[in-house]
Amino acid sequence: MVREKTILAFDLYGTLIDTSSVSDALRKLGLFETEEEIAEFTRRWREKQLSYAYRRGLMKNYVDFDVCTNQALECVGLEMDITINDYIRTKLARAYNELSLHHDVQSALTKFNLPNFGLYVFTNGKRSKAEYILKYNKIQHVFHGIVSCEDIKTYKPSPDAYEYLCEQTKAKPNNVWLISSNSFDVIGAINYGLKAAFIQRSTKSILDPWKIHPTTTVNDISQLADALI
Repeated sequence: MVREKTILAFDLYGTLIDTSSVSDALRKLGLFETEEEIAEFTRRWREKQLSYAYRRGLMKNYVDFDVCTNQALECVGLEMDITINDYIRTKLARAYNELSLHHDVQSALTKFNLPNFGLYVFTNGKRSKAEYILKYNKIQHVFHGIVSCEDIKTYKPSPDAYEYLCEQTKAKPNNVWLISSNSFDVIGAINYGLKAAFIQRSTKSILDPWKIHPTTTVNDISQLADALI
């Protein structure tokens, strides 16, 4: 009997890709006087981006993730009294396409290069942007494919997103692992019936106390590889 592959679905933004690395572009633009202000702007931008995606999903008023990102940028600019002109907007859009990997990703992914695993990227972002950023970071060859919520015009953590993941990977929910640093994503996956690994790189990264628990919690992707292989 042929053993069914275990599907490992990696969230992109926040899990493989370090969204805080956009701070390098903010620093070069000279918009802020202190590192604390840069960190605050970066944090707010990410939080607002996710908030806009959730709200769009609930309202069934879909726009793609780039629109959520750009509108979040405008909002945080207003909140922090920073004028976001066309030059800044263009520079930051490019920076968001060229975000860096988390430090543990490159070496850890090679550990999963085994015939019993099928590796996918599972993202709220646009497929074209996911393809670009994977190529930019030279890890596109690791994955069997990209599953983008853009195709079904909704966002994680909608159950429809996890159902679509199973359809695209041709796998049963109990044979799919969602791997994410985002609490909402882990909880959404468990709620649907998938297995889920919470990548908790920092003690400040907290799983929401909903009494919905991940299958496992690890400090980085390398530790997950050691646990699953």
